[in-house]
Amino acid sequence: LPLEQEEREEPINTNPYYPSDTIEGISVENMTCFVGKNNEKIIPQFARMEMTQKKTSFCWPVFILTFLFGLCGAAFWFLYRRMYKLGVVLLLLSLLFTAGTTMFTVDAMEGFIRDYFDVLENYTATADDMQLQEDMLELFSSEEMVAVSSISNLLNAARMALSILGGLFALHIYKKFAARKIKSFGRPLSDMELYLAGGTSGGAAAVGIVLYYMVTFAAIMIMTISYLAVLL
Repeated sequence: LPLEQEEREEPINTNPYYPSDTIEGISVENMTCFVGKNNEKIIPQFARMEMTQKKTSFCWPVFILTFLFGLCGAAFWFLYRRMYKLGVVLLLLSLLFTAGTTMFTVDAMEGFIRDYFDVLENYTATADDMQLQEDMLELFSSEEMVAVSSISNLLNAARMALSILGGLFALHIYKKFAARKIKSFGRPLSDMELYLAGGTSGGAAAVGIVLYYMVTFAAIMIMTISYLAVLL
């Protein structure tokens, strides 16, 4: 008589992070190979979003970088994760914004510096302390200084808002990007192919950082030369 084969039950997945073993239709194993570095931190967050169908999962690196460097900080992270298109767009927007704010600040501060030295020159001639206080109060309450102060406050508020939004949605964007990239090949990929398609790029992030500091240095030089031109 043929031996009766024992019925084998399918293994039950008891891991709460990977309830379906897929993320955006991609196996956890393939997604892990694609993410590469720090996958032990990122994949569980991908899985939680998949399980809860939420689009948010906080990414501290993006939050901190955006808080410190504005949109450029977020660009650094996206470039590092090889999301080149989004990284370049954010980098260009940030650099253009820096150029615009620099021009505005230079224009506003040139008038302020000129008026400031006029006040000092008048005080030197009159030695009138009361008049000096009134002139300084009027100077620091001028439209230019109010505008510069308002812009500074708005920039700080915008930076905080962008930091929070970037921290909340960066991993969702990365999860969608990873799944789309893997599916675009239209065939099974080896672990090495997945890693090479994804992974990280310190070189791309380094290029973004160099560009950021080059533009920042150029902005400082423009402001310094403009102020010196007023003084001289």
